[in-house]
Amino acid sequence: MKYNNVIFLGLCLGLTTYSALSADSVIKISGRVLDYGCTVSSDSLNFTVDLQKNSIS
Repeated sequence: MKYNNVIFLGLCLGLTTYSALSADSVIKISGRVLDYGCTVSSDSLNFTVDLQKNSIS
């Protein structure tokens, strides 16, 4: 019984650490991409990209 509690505690701690490492940036993209895309820098953590409604004629 004590061994099962240790395993359960280890699993809970492992899952808590994993979810803490997975949330580190937010990217919001709005608009329509009709022809060319854009490049997003990996140095920025949180920013918003507004692509608007531009078309290439």
